[in-house]
Amino acid sequence: MIQSWLIRNKDEAEAMLNNKKLSNKYEAIKELRRSKSENLEDNGPAFTGPDVPLEDQWELFTTLCHILHEQKRFEELERMTFSALGSKEFMRDKERAREMEFMCLLACIYNDSSYFAYNIMRELVIKNPEICLCDALLNKWCIRWGVVEIVEEDHPRRRREDPLMLFGS
Repeated sequence: MIQSWLIRNKDEAEAMLNNKKLSNKYEAIKELRRSKSENLEDNGPAFTGPDVPLEDQWELFTTLCHILHEQKRFEELERMTFSALGSKEFMRDKERAREMEFMCLLACIYNDSSYFAYNIMRELVIKNPEICLCDALLNKWCIRWGVVEIVEEDHPRRRREDPLMLFGS
């Protein structure tokens, strides 16, 4: 059976963010649910095999994210991307995992979840110091939320295009 979690609340989203290994993420969510005397399992279909190819699943997921973004359903978009961070299948591929983390970051920014956005950005900058986009996003976010007051406009590593256009206009 394929194990994945549907994120139910902010505490579970935080558990998903704060644990790096998938097994630790699952354990943290189980503990949260136990502490609140909640049902451990989600009330949804159980997936027992790879009947749908992974590429089709990814395409469906990204299409859903685009639709949620277009409809400005940012809370659902954030929940969907956090839930996908718990997918073993999506997170096995390093490039896809990186894209997944970035999509989660954008969902947090759109949903004004500053706590989660900051923590994801910090983690992305630490993991990917060579990527200008991470640095530019961190600076943009810090300016928006007043974390820093002065940022050099001509930072040599900064990209000029708007990174928030990943989901489209």
